[in-house]
Amino acid sequence: YFNHQFMELFPNQPLSNTPIKNIVCDSLASAQAQYDMLFEHGIFVSYLRYPTVSQPTLRISLSYFHDTDDINRLFNVMKQYDEGDSYV
Repeated sequence: YFNHQFMELFPNQPLSNTPIKNIVCDSLASAQAQYDMLFEHGIFVSYLRYPTVSQPTLRISLSYFHDTDDINRLFNVMKQYDEGDSYV
């Protein structure tokens, strides 16, 4: 379910079959803005930047305790973030 939603919103992002998903952003500003928006909505993701990764990355860690409502909420907030080409 997550992967289907993920590919609709981020067709250019690499897909992973693991519970850890990465969203590579094109700038620190867009990554920070997306991270802040998710945090304000009570969604906690990791925000990785250089030198840990070569490009700013948001990391989502799924667990057994996340249900479809949680995933829908995550993607609804991400869809609200509209700043043009913010994702690689």
